[in-house]
Amino acid sequence: MSKTITVNPETSTVTIEQTSQPETAPVSVMGNSIHTGYGWWVDIALIAIVLIAIYAFKQCMDRCFRVRRIKRRIRR
Repeated sequence: MSKTITVNPETSTVTIEQTSQPETAPVSVMGNSIHTGYGWWVDIALIAIVLIAIYAFKQCMDRCFRVRRIKRRIRR
């Protein structure tokens, strides 16, 4: 944020201008957006961590069901 104060002694006026920095646009993937307020790289890192967690959970569930299927076939 920047502030500018201008004093004009001839007309006895004071002008105060305040401008703010434009915010960065949020990262958007397939209609889902995330904006942490840090940098775009933090937003992308968070998305990557979530995707890795979903993939790891899916692999774990696949292993659990694969073991159960093998045990069922052996019993028959």
